Amino acid sequence: MKKSIFLVYVLLAFALPACTGAKKTATGNGIKSLELSRGACFGKCPVYSIKIFDNGLVRYTGKGFVKFEGVYEKKFSAEEVQKLLNEAAAYRIDTCQTEYPYVPDLPGVDYTITYKNRTQKIHNAHRGPAFLTELASDIDNHILVDGSWKKIADKETDPRKP
Repeated sequence: MKKSIFLVYVLLAFALPACTGAKKTATGNGIKSLELSRGACFGKCPVYSIKIFDNGLVRYTGKGFVKFEGVYEKKFSAEEVQKLLNEAAAYRIDTCQTEYPYVPDLPGVDYTITYKNRTQKIHNAHRGPAFLTELASDIDNHILVDGSWKKIADKETDPRKP
């Protein structure tokens, strides 16, 4: 009897983590796009957004106080973008609040996550969990806009426009 109970515990110990890992992967595959937007401040803070699509397309919109103003696109490998989308899923970004406290004169950091059947927005994430700041930094470090990007539209007229 004791051996049977021990065997059940051992099987559960191996089965539960396997289910948890599969859930994270499925969540990562459920993200269709992830958008990071950096907002204005009472100074010269860069105002831009980066939208990452699950097919590898990345759209950058430089709105103000940035080197590249306007709307630019570039195709990345699906593996590169899936790495960032899986990172967001592993952080369980889907469990975040929709708004965090913020100081109005500091630049905001917002996310828009589009899943297969819903959209989630997180407003002023820089005051939220630390992993949101880490994710924003990772996106900024991996998605570097340069001359290889294709400009598809001119600068927007209102740099505060989302």
